Amino acid sequence: MTRSRKLLAAVAVMVGVSILLAASPNAADWKQVQDAMNRGLPKTAIEKLDPIIQQATKSKNYDEAIKAIAMKISLEGDIQGGKAEEKIARMREAIAKAPAEMQPAMDAILANWFWNYFQQNQWRFMNRTQTNAPPGKDITTWDLTQILSEIDAQFKKALAQPEKLQAIPIASYDELLEKGNAPDTYRPTLFDFLAHNAIDFYVSGAQAGNRQQDAFDLSAESPIFGSAADFIKWQPDTDDESSLTLHAIKLYQQLMAFHEADTDQSAFLDNDLARLRFGNNKAFGEEKTSRYKAALVRFADQNSDSVISSRALHDLATAIYNQGSSDAVKAHQIASTGKNRFPESVGGRRCYNLIQRIEAKEARVTTERVWNNPRPTIDVYYRNITKIHFRLVPYRFGDYLKSARWNPEQFDSNSRKSLLSAKPVLAWSADLPATADYKERVEKITAPEDLSSGSYYLIASGNKEFSETDNQISLCEVW
Repeated sequence: MTRSRKLLAAVAVMVGVSILLAASPNAADWKQVQDAMNRGLPKTAIEKLDPIIQQATKSKNYDEAIKAIAMKISLEGDIQGGKAEEKIARMREAIAKAPAEMQPAMDAILANWFWNYFQQNQWRFMNRTQTNAPPGKDITTWDLTQILSEIDAQFKKALAQPEKLQAIPIASYDELLEKGNAPDTYRPTLFDFLAHNAIDFYVSGAQAGNRQQDAFDLSAESPIFGSAADFIKWQPDTDDESSLTLHAIKLYQQLMAFHEADTDQSAFLDNDLARLRFGNNKAFGEEKTSRYKAALVRFADQNSDSVISSRALHDLATAIYNQGSSDAVKAHQIASTGKNRFPESVGGRRCYNLIQRIEAKEARVTTERVWNNPRPTIDVYYRNITKIHFRLVPYRFGDYLKSARWNPEQFDSNSRKSLLSAKPVLAWSADLPATADYKERVEKITAPEDLSSGSYYLIASGNKEFSETDNQISLCEVW
């Protein structure tokens, strides 16, 4: 699901600065900042940011103050060469001076800055020898373990006081956050937002190459696919307290426990479905797929009155359809249920898209390049069509030899259009058995007999117009 919010400053500040002007007491000052940036005057922009920081902090508009601080730090860093490590050092200093109420969100921004730096320099960290020495201030000398540990530490610091964060409505941080396409009921508090921001890091696969000898492995037999109650009370048995997978599990447990008794169950159900997806991505074991699908069935049945159930049905239908021996009919039925249940929801639209994918018309042909007697077959690989149309169009092989094309079937768009509009020497069609199971099958059709010697293009189409809209056209060279 698309996140309901994302940090404006967490990612954007490291690669550039942009301002979303808001209806705040400092709107005029923000305009002056933007004007200075548009004119390429970063020092002037910094001067204009200082009164915004002071006024916003004084009036407890903490989200606006944080945004202004992050932008000021980014501009100062750009003036001095744009080094990420210098911006990180400035943010540390700003956090130490900031009011306690501002620090969790600032810690999360700093965690994202570290994470962004890691992503941009991942190959360096992967190639460095692990030193096991305490990290110094120079981030450019850190090894993989040190950078991942620092990102983890920053997120933990941001979430260190969950009760206070759970009492802060996410709407209080509108200046700092960019709205998504989901309502705030999915992430109703600052705790929800920061926890999911941390989970994004923990599930990103960043720990690859940093695996401990006694690393925590998520078993499909564990409560990861169990009931919500069993998952919340689960205490994983492991000594690997540094596992990012384990940190994600604990945050999902915190989030679900926090929202378990909510009157509006949106946040609880969203987190419940998210931890099932997380389990499908991270767990191992022969029973993973079957347990995941069973959990989705349970979720969709127990929460049929929630729009989130359509998302679960989409995930279930996709899991079935993507299996090697996929049951496309069953996937189609489940996706249809999800679409009809809440057609205008995110899940309903995803189900619709999956149905279109299952019902997509496909056709391609192969045949021997040289047609002698007895005639070879034209093998038609297809699904979701019941008739295939053919054309034979002659071409001069000598012209091809003089061209720059490396293959007779290589065409640019204009040549292809010209070929499709050329008059064929022969046109015919053949009926195909229906593919009620939505799976590809092959039908062998004998090549025509009455043809003059020469070179031809065999063109096949799922519709008689040979149009390229909602249709597949297949082309072979034959002699």
